[in-house]
Amino acid sequence: MSRCGTSLSHCCWIAGEQCPYVEASARPDFYYDCALRKREPDWDAVHASPEYREIVKPKLEAAGVTVDCGDWPPPGHKCNDCGEIGQ
Repeated sequence: MSRCGTSLSHCCWIAGEQCPYVEASARPDFYYDCALRKREPDWDAVHASPEYREIVKPKLEAAGVTVDCGDWPPPGHKCNDCGEIGQ
């Protein structure tokens, strides 16, 4: 997800709703950031956080999304927003 947040849009949508943790970025050349990822040292810590486990993960599961944030895009899939291709 090295390019995530660099386009004018973002891929942080869950069942048609923007993730509550998407926020404007203060980094040069970035438009969006994940508030949880800014706070935590890595994506594993994000996935272990109470906010992710109690708010984000249940929404992803209900929407049928099988990858966690930070693992997007899945291997071979191209993100429509930033153009990154999953490894």
